Amino acid sequence: MNTNSKTEYISNDIFKSYEPLVISVKEACHLLGIGNTTLYALIKSKNLSVVRIGRRTLVTVASIKSLIETSNVIINGSETKVNNR
Repeated sequence: MNTNSKTEYISNDIFKSYEPLVISVKEACHLLGIGNTTLYALIKSKNLSVVRIGRRTLVTVASIKSLIETSNVIINGSETKVNNR
């Protein structure tokens, strides 16, 4: 086994401190402390951005950070409003 290979170097160094760009719907719900229905309401109202890869819906981490930093979101039934600070 060649321990000096370029592939091994990349896998050991680049991925040590990476931050994901997208997370699953389940992870986003857990991170935000909300349920699926509320998360999908935020997606539908364009308060969260998603990427679809095959059958998977992945929520962008940037949109979660933006939501938390800049908005106070109020969800009433099917209506979602964003109150900017």
